Amino acid sequence: MVVIDGKEQETWISVSDSFRQESEEKLAYDLQKEGDESPLGFAVRNGWGLYMYQMFCIDYLIANRDRHGSMMSISCC
Repeated sequence: MVVIDGKEQETWISVSDSFRQESEEKLAYDLQKEGDESPLGFAVRNGWGLYMYQMFCIDYLIANRDRHGSMMSISCC
């Protein structure tokens, strides 16, 4: 549940198996994270937090239950 304007709203979450091959890595995140930093913590630290939260809000509004890390791309440079 999330609370929006003081009202509880039902949310969904899904979990799926990883289809990444053993030799595959998420190179940029794996090389640049700090300690036990989460992917969201990594994004916030790099100044992408607003974009992530906007994406989460849009996903909530359209009931997108298929968001995963391979669908997120932030270009730089």
